Amino acid sequence: MRRILPILPLLLALFFSVTPTLLATESAAAQGFRLREVGGYGLLLRDTPTFAYGSLDSATNGQAKKGEIVYINGWQIGVYHVGDNRWIASSAVQPIVDVGGRPMANYVTQNGNQYYMNGQAITLPGRHMTQVERFLRNPDIAGTVIYRDTFVPMNLNTEIMDASTVWYSTREPVVATMRVTGAYNFIYLRTEPRDDAPKASTFAYAHEILTAYEVVDNRWYRIGPNLWAPASFGGETLMSPENAAAYAPQEYYNGGKWISIDLKRQQMTAWEGNDVVMATRIKSGKYGYATPTGTWKIYDKQANARMAGNDYDLLDVAWTQYFTPSRVAIHSAYWHNNYNGRPGSHGCVNTPTEVAKKLFMWSPMGTTVVTHNAYVYDQTDIRDAQKWSQYER
Repeated sequence: MRRILPILPLLLALFFSVTPTLLATESAAAQGFRLREVGGYGLLLRDTPTFAYGSLDSATNGQAKKGEIVYINGWQIGVYHVGDNRWIASSAVQPIVDVGGRPMANYVTQNGNQYYMNGQAITLPGRHMTQVERFLRNPDIAGTVIYRDTFVPMNLNTEIMDASTVWYSTREPVVATMRVTGAYNFIYLRTEPRDDAPKASTFAYAHEILTAYEVVDNRWYRIGPNLWAPASFGGETLMSPENAAAYAPQEYYNGGKWISIDLKRQQMTAWEGNDVVMATRIKSGKYGYATPTGTWKIYDKQANARMAGNDYDLLDVAWTQYFTPSRVAIHSAYWHNNYNGRPGSHGCVNTPTEVAKKLFMWSPMGTTVVTHNAYVYDQTDIRDAQKWSQYER
């Protein structure tokens, strides 16, 4: 009994502080409000594995120790984001200081900028460095940086680079526009226009649009320096002509910048006139949150956005570009890497972080975005959407 008595105050403090905190979290999220602890700090209650992405189903990539204090950069169902590719089960974290600097547990006190846990001074870790802060420290895209500070406030509508100085096309005349078929997940590219030539270090993925600057034997298409794509192999069609003019805006003809998003194929393409300069797989709106089709203009650019809903609250949603009145956006998605040809977002267009960054720097305000070829949901899509809806708070 003597061994138990000294720790009873701490156990009682933990019990009574955890209960109201969790109730507040449930209530706030259920109303679609932002969570107090996101942007604040938490205490690890036990040793726990860390996960690579925002799901307890993703691969584990490390271990976090009981007693560690972490900065909470985001929340999704069942997990907190506490660092680069570092997610922790929310059941293992007790929020202790909220985004406004106020204690969230009754065993945590504050005196000025100093915090105490059970009377002992503690040190809070630094906050998560945003993607745009990292870029401004070391710009890695050729062009003129026009943002003059090292910090970008959250949800600020701003340009970071002068997009008129960022162009990716080689300006070589386009002689053919082709789309990779879905026969394979990807096709090999060659360094010369023949089957026994060395393989290139890159691939062309299923449904990707390619523009060619030279054609040999009506089979080999040069899509870049020493980069050749075969239209067929062994009797199978690997590429077929793409009729981009069927959905293209006027920029296709005048050399302007524009973006096409093929929802059915889950593919996004950035163009300078009729030349493809970027192509990537995407994840658009899941069943119940369909990304709309139409022709739009980018009207709001936020390099550092916060997004929240009933089942998520995430800081540093980087390189966000809004293009519909309902605020559907193209943005990075650090919480998953699941570009599997099926939708899964809340309506926005998720892209890999590096692609989203290149697109953000390249596209000026007012860039045309064409969303076309609506996705047709099947029973798997519906089942997946319904599976997650039961967990929404």
